[in-house]
Amino acid sequence: MEINALKKHKGFIIYLVTSLFIATFESLSGIFLVANTNMPILIANTISIVLGTIIHYILVNKSVFKASTSKKTFTVFLSTSIASILLQNALVWIIVKSLSSSISENTRYSIAKVISLIVAFFAVYFIRKLCYFIIRDKDK
Repeated sequence: MEINALKKHKGFIIYLVTSLFIATFESLSGIFLVANTNMPILIANTISIVLGTIIHYILVNKSVFKASTSKKTFTVFLSTSIASILLQNALVWIIVKSLSSSISENTRYSIAKVISLIVAFFAVYFIRKLCYFIIRDKDK
């Protein structure tokens, strides 16, 4: 029974593990940029998201969503990635501004980054899954 459950959710599990890897990469690269440059937090965050998004696309598009590399699927990926960047930056900005200034900027960014990644993970996964399903259904 447990094997069947794992098989049933294989795509989600692969997406989750890959996303955790990418989230770690994004967080560390964002923290590095914030700590070692004079770059504003939202610029550093956007750069780390874009780099992570490119790697994520390469790793999950076919293996998780069984999506072809057509213009339609790339458009879905690109539009959901842009929405994710906007969502994550909005959450990072709101959370960083809401946390006490007595907390270091790196710590505020780290907290905000984790929350924004969790919210964006679920939102983007389910939107992509729905969009790719619609595309596959129309292409039949």
